[in-house]
Amino acid sequence: MMSRFDYPIRCVQDEFGDAKGAIKDEEIIEHIARTCGFRGVWVTKDVSAKRAHLELIKARRISVVWIQRQALSSQQQHRIITYGFARVFQDLVESDDPLHYLVKFHGAKNREWITYTVEWRGKAAAGL
Repeated sequence: MMSRFDYPIRCVQDEFGDAKGAIKDEEIIEHIARTCGFRGVWVTKDVSAKRAHLELIKARRISVVWIQRQALSSQQQHRIITYGFARVFQDLVESDDPLHYLVKFHGAKNREWITYTVEWRGKAAAGL
């Protein structure tokens, strides 16, 4: 769906077929690193993957958007896409480093806002 809006996004099902849930995070990370480098972005709600795979993610120099909320309504997903991804992708285009964003929802249902925070900026390849 995101490719319709000119975002260079591919979903796991498009890349690996219909092996829903069978693809391990490590495979996704390696695939992004191999096919896209740090210009590839892994978007995930799985915050536990952050603890489990942070060293691999940093070693492979891929960018990540961590969404800190498991149950997202269609409206919340739409807000992330329309308000946040444009900023994230612009930052990535201008960066020589992989970026890790943390996306958080705040407030109550009718008074909710989103924050996008850069949690980590990788070192440029020349500086490694």
